[in-house]
Amino acid sequence: MLVEQSRSLLCTATAGRVDPAVRYMTISTVLHEAAHNLGPSHEYRVDDRTDGQVFGGPLASTLEELKAQDRGAVFLRLARRPRDHEQGDADKTHVRDVLWSFGHIAQGMNDARGSRSHTRNSRRCRWVSSTSRVLRWNAEEKAANGRDVGCFEVDLGKWPAAVETLRGSRSASSRAAIVRLAEKTRDEWVTDGTPWAALRGTIQERWLRARRASFVYSVTSP
Repeated sequence: MLVEQSRSLLCTATAGRVDPAVRYMTISTVLHEAAHNLGPSHEYRVDDRTDGQVFGGPLASTLEELKAQDRGAVFLRLARRPRDHEQGDADKTHVRDVLWSFGHIAQGMNDARGSRSHTRNSRRCRWVSSTSRVLRWNAEEKAANGRDVGCFEVDLGKWPAAVETLRGSRSASSRAAIVRLAEKTRDEWVTDGTPWAALRGTIQERWLRARRASFVYSVTSP
């Protein structure tokens, strides 16, 4: 199902790097969760105020998710740097990260109550804003499935520089500067009425063609 979804959205060259092996998604998840516990987080205080008090709860949650995504990507690069022969594995992981983001985008930018989803918003902002030169939409090219017109191409050669750009963007000099940057990024890439809004619709339509698995659990006593 993942291969089918990826071939409907990715150009042929990028789709060739898709590997459904679980490890290419697991490593990103592990690094993301580890990053939540490294560096400043919600219990830290600056001038005796928490991040929720400084930024407001919703924005603080989005920034925390962005931090975890950002750090996870950097950790992956550091882990792979000494072993050039594993670069192919790193590239496959990056492409899986993009597909993972597509899955979140397909669920919409709001949660079931109509409020902004901090996780989906941060992941959307992260992969689109930081990889705007890496993730390109080729409107006239057919996707790898040979049917859908318009596809995404991932230029992995530009990936390291894009990650460093995102890393620097979180180092604004003041609370006001961080808020402005976060809101600008959110408004440019997440809200309706922007050039990317139509592409979000394309991602959603193609991704949700595949049937989703449903699991039913039961507990029985011996």
